[in-house]
Amino acid sequence: MLSHWTTLGKWTCFVLACLSICILAAAPFEGEPGSIIELNYEDLADEEISGLYQSWKGLESAIQVDYYYRDKPYGNTVLHLQTDHINLRGAYQFADQKTANLQVVVHDRLTIGNYRLALGEGLIFSRGNKSGVLKSPPHPKNYSPQGIALDVGLSNWRAMGIISHTKRAVRLSEGKISYLPKAKQDYLSTSLENIYAVALWRNWNFGHTGMIYYHQRYDKGFVSADQDSLLQIVGLFAQANFGIHRLSMETAIQSTQPSLRAEWNMHAGKFRQKWRFTHLGKYQRPAYASKAALLTSIDQRDEIMAELSYLFRPGLEMNLATVQNKRLGDLTDSSGLSHNNLQIRAWNTDSKISLNLKIIDREVLAAVDSSYVHSIPLHYRVILSGAHDISENWWLDFAARYHYQEKQASLSSGSFWRQGIGYRYAGFDAWVGISIFNNTNYRMIILDDSDEGYETLGTNSLRLELKTSLKHKYGRFTLRGRQDLKKDMNTTIDLSISMAL
Repeated sequence: MLSHWTTLGKWTCFVLACLSICILAAAPFEGEPGSIIELNYEDLADEEISGLYQSWKGLESAIQVDYYYRDKPYGNTVLHLQTDHINLRGAYQFADQKTANLQVVVHDRLTIGNYRLALGEGLIFSRGNKSGVLKSPPHPKNYSPQGIALDVGLSNWRAMGIISHTKRAVRLSEGKISYLPKAKQDYLSTSLENIYAVALWRNWNFGHTGMIYYHQRYDKGFVSADQDSLLQIVGLFAQANFGIHRLSMETAIQSTQPSLRAEWNMHAGKFRQKWRFTHLGKYQRPAYASKAALLTSIDQRDEIMAELSYLFRPGLEMNLATVQNKRLGDLTDSSGLSHNNLQIRAWNTDSKISLNLKIIDREVLAAVDSSYVHSIPLHYRVILSGAHDISENWWLDFAARYHYQEKQASLSSGSFWRQGIGYRYAGFDAWVGISIFNNTNYRMIILDDSDEGYETLGTNSLRLELKTSLKHKYGRFTLRGRQDLKKDMNTTIDLSISMAL
């Protein structure tokens, strides 16, 4: 009888979700269709501050001061100064542990301090894009290469070289590194990280081709036999654009088994598709590389991702995505991982709506949340969000999601609902709403507009939320408050003041 009620509950929630899409409205989709927030939430803080620096591009000076009232309050100060020849960017976080990342760029060529690198397809550095190779510093709480980087060009040729020396916090076991955190810590042991790299590439009319040499060394060994304190990589990368098609690839040679990542993008009228193949041989992930495979960090695996998108008419679009990850040479591998996604978006001048359905293998999530059980095969998610302008000044919005864990729905499922009303006039806007979430024995991570980019929801709660902001020609003031109405009655306040010239 219980199983019948569980099945009935699952399909009832699904039907309600589909009915809701006909009468409610939606916000943009959270991340690319193939993404799972639990696997990349640690990168969101760097993306948030990178977007802030990008919004200040071209300005002579800008500063933003944030204060976050929590159980453990903290604050950030972000600074940008630019002249004809020098650009200074940096951030300082004041909390129990004070941290900072600072960067000085001279003539858009020489970078001193903290920086990020984007080149190739992400097997050695972060995945490259059109906005440059040497990037702004990361969030002050996170590590990055620290030292000197030089980016020069001559005619169609371009070269880059970096030298980085960073003392990183590590967790030791019998004198060897057992854990290397992304965020800075002050209560762990330390290890000196040395990185040297050079890259050379040529730009062609159709794209570019190039190569990378990468050298990484720690002054302590690793507990895991799959990780070496000395890592040397030779990489080749290329990109070609042929009208509606774009091809890109990178191969990284470590030890005797090369790894490969290749992608094909096509955009023809209303139809778009993306296919990505990742082959990981004997692969050790460099310290600041992108995540090579979407579903796992284990090497000796193949992964295929496909995304298809079709615009039926202006204001109605559907996206399909799937990711399949298998152990090398074993197409019938029972431990294979998969993630499937369906997204439908609709919008007009006053409203927008999105429905997102996900099916995720449990093992994908077990790596980051021990409460997920390997023996239970599937995890379902229904995600809705929306907005509707009811007049020139007033709007309504909502965000909702339901997580269903197969066979143990009553123990490990979760739900979230937020609904509110907003008012805007000239440079002022205010929003008030209420959120309800119910999670029994696992954490639910959702996107958030704080400096970290996400929020981890605890157990059952009802919460009142308020947000207001005031824009001016030279700056912006934002205040956000949350008040729990159950249990501990926790209060959180976010205050942000920014000025730009």
